[in-house]
Amino acid sequence: MQVIEKGGANPDLVVVGSVHGDEPSGKKAVERLQNKYHKFQKPVKFIVANEKALSQGTRYVDKDLNSSFPGDPKSDEHEERLAHKISKHVEGKTVLDLHSTRSTDKPFANIKDLSQESKNLVRSTGVENSTCFEEESGVLIEMGSPGVLVETGPQGTEQAAEKSLNILENFLACEGYIDRDATEAIQTSSDTLKQFMATGSSRPPTTAK
Repeated sequence: MQVIEKGGANPDLVVVGSVHGDEPSGKKAVERLQNKYHKFQKPVKFIVANEKALSQGTRYVDKDLNSSFPGDPKSDEHEERLAHKISKHVEGKTVLDLHSTRSTDKPFANIKDLSQESKNLVRSTGVENSTCFEEESGVLIEMGSPGVLVETGPQGTEQAAEKSLNILENFLACEGYIDRDATEAIQTSSDTLKQFMATGSSRPPTTAK
């Protein structure tokens, strides 16, 4: 796990990339952002999560990290121990969790509740589609207060890496972490609310009519 802090101490926002080792786009987005921006208006923490799985080119080492939270420091399983370490960084913080997917090339967001705070986070990502999975399943954004997961594009592609960076820049600008003039930040309109679906389905979201 790699941890990078920018803009000062005690950040309220944690950005996490590459929870899965076969999704390097999150790591690339975090690295590219560090090279592009050197001044942050507010403290923010970046975490490249599953470095061991990344180095192996596998989704996970022992089990899916994104079903392992809050984790167990005494576990024999790598992801259980890692989940515990990450939980200490994100508990009570706003969380942006960057992923890529095999199901669709159109970005979409996942949230855990339909609170106004969660909806506002989706708007700040700039994506047009979103889903809500309210049942507990051990995912990272359950540790956030609130949290949003964004599937940015096809797994293992440069398209996903670039889209991850674009979404990350947009989110940070809309939330006031980087200079709004430094990027063309677009906050998704209230029409996005039509996209929310309270469902347990694993299928990608569709636009509600």
